[in-house]
Amino acid sequence: MSEPDLVVACVSSHTGPEWRWIDARLRAEGIDCRFHYLKPTGDGAPHGREACRQAIALARDTGGVLVTHGVPAALACATLQRLSRARARHVAWSWHHPTTPRRRDRWHARLVVGAVDAFVVHSRLEAEWQHGLLGIPPRKLEVVPWPYEEGDALSLAAPPPAPAEYACMIGASDRDLPTLFAAMERLPDVPLVIAVRPENLEGLRPPPNVQVHLRLPKPQAWSLVAGCKVFVLPLGSRSARTGHSCLVQAMAFGRPVVTTDSLGLWEYVRPGETALVVPPGDPDRLAEALRTLWTDAAWAAAIGDAGRELAESALSERQVARGAADLLRRLAGRPTRRRPPPLLAPTAVTSAS
Repeated sequence: MSEPDLVVACVSSHTGPEWRWIDARLRAEGIDCRFHYLKPTGDGAPHGREACRQAIALARDTGGVLVTHGVPAALACATLQRLSRARARHVAWSWHHPTTPRRRDRWHARLVVGAVDAFVVHSRLEAEWQHGLLGIPPRKLEVVPWPYEEGDALSLAAPPPAPAEYACMIGASDRDLPTLFAAMERLPDVPLVIAVRPENLEGLRPPPNVQVHLRLPKPQAWSLVAGCKVFVLPLGSRSARTGHSCLVQAMAFGRPVVTTDSLGLWEYVRPGETALVVPPGDPDRLAEALRTLWTDAAWAAAIGDAGRELAESALSERQVARGAADLLRRLAGRPTRRRPPPLLAPTAVTSAS
């Protein structure tokens, strides 16, 4: 393992001390991550703006890099740095708005994005959307794949009771439950287990063959995915920019996948090979694809194996850490190892049953 020679001061928007990003993988690349949190951690450590100030000072004084995770941390740190004479180099990792931000929030973001040196997004669609929304220059937008959790970073817990064989769907952003429920009404003999938020179910009545869990802890949700017969990712439109983490983890588990034809997944999906892809809002095609993988064990296994191979070859934390390390070294003015980032070539998604 390499001795660290570059300090990265991380500020997380939504998580606490149990979350360590990919620090173990980055340490192997000679990078030492130090963590700060916007939310109180319960141990009296600084949080909020004071945590941002300390992280900025650490990155600046060590010649390192400030890495914020999520939009709130990025905006808080960029606001503090905007008028500073001695700034730290700043990477806004996972810069993503699940929905179009309010006008006031867009104005705030446009005001401070100049204080950010690079924005890491997880699809080319996200990069194009952020450029159009906030005018972020393309040279500042870095497309880095979303890695699956592995090793010590992956935590599993006993899942809630489920049928012996079941299909599975987890996640909340842009999930098209009306279409999914309509598809399940066409498949009364196929059990489906879902983990969502309460707001996803507003105005909906799940069919009898759908088991619902609300606010399920991530270790239990991952266990549901790991044990399912088919994983389904129904998104609301072709322009959906979400679903990467659930898709990639399902592929890493070797689960056969059915997903919506989404431009945001072009870097992740090979239609008919690593997933069956269906048009958005089409319950008949969704039901047909689910039925195919539910009943055709050979094809389901082939798709699951191909998805796992793709994930292991390009979407592991090890692969993503190598690209991240080169980005961080480049911004810090340090020599890189000149390896190409582990970005998947975009695939033209064609809907198929």
